[in-house]
Amino acid sequence: YTGVLDAGIRTFRQQGLRGLYRGMDITLLRDVPSYFTYFVSYEGTKRILAHFNHNGRVESLSTPELLLAGGIAGFGAWVPCYPQDVVKSRMQSNLTYRSTLECFRSLQAEARGGNWKVWFKGFGPTMARAFPANAATFFFYEMTMKIMRGE
Repeated sequence: YTGVLDAGIRTFRQQGLRGLYRGMDITLLRDVPSYFTYFVSYEGTKRILAHFNHNGRVESLSTPELLLAGGIAGFGAWVPCYPQDVVKSRMQSNLTYRSTLECFRSLQAEARGGNWKVWFKGFGPTMARAFPANAATFFFYEMTMKIMRGE
């Protein structure tokens, strides 16, 4: 593919509208717990740090504290949803699966006999990028909000 638009056009031509929404069910099953823990982890970490270091004043958090809260949120986003992401990725990259359930059962069969690692393929690199990427994301969010409030 030469880009996102090209991928969408080719997918639509080959698979129709269903192709564009392939894996949507497992994506929702991944994203709901992921985003829940993402924001709860971020806000919870900020409040804990503020409680212990700033008499509960979240607005007094330092740059390292905000980066820590964002990084922890990155971990929090991936931990509860990684197996769903494996199913989603395999489902979207392998067109032989007719349904998410078929893909799930295929992974389940692979995992039998002690091969549970199939559910966590790529987990290490994902977690390695989760901390810095989300630390930066939330830090810049906080700085943008501060500027918009005129602080």
